[in-house]
Amino acid sequence: MIKALFLSKKFQTLSFLFMILLTTACQFNPINQGKDFKNLKKSIKNQLIFPISELSKISFTQNEESFFQHALENNFTQQPGNLKLNWGTLIVVPTKTFINKQGVHCREYKSTYIQKSSQVSINALACRLENHQWLRIQ
Repeated sequence: MIKALFLSKKFQTLSFLFMILLTTACQFNPINQGKDFKNLKKSIKNQLIFPISELSKISFTQNEESFFQHALENNFTQQPGNLKLNWGTLIVVPTKTFINKQGVHCREYKSTYIQKSSQVSINALACRLENHQWLRIQ
């Protein structure tokens, strides 16, 4: 009788842990928004610099993307990061920092590209992956 009660409690505990595991695994992740996460990470459209590149019609390098990554990871909210280039200046300003419902760190940011005769700005949202890489959310 005592052995049967012990096994019953052990089974209840295992069942409870299994239910927690299933619930956690099935939660909606806002980063992949129902898409295959591996493919999303590889997409150039999820790079932080992509919207500025599209608007300014300039191809930026991995160095400029790294600048954006560094600014979102290290700058305070409203602290601009400036990168002077031969053909203009890139500015990124984190404007809001928060943790979403799934516990993921996210930042809204404003990015600006300034040339001698023009300026392009865009607001965007990025969330940080477990490896501290920031991924722009479309």
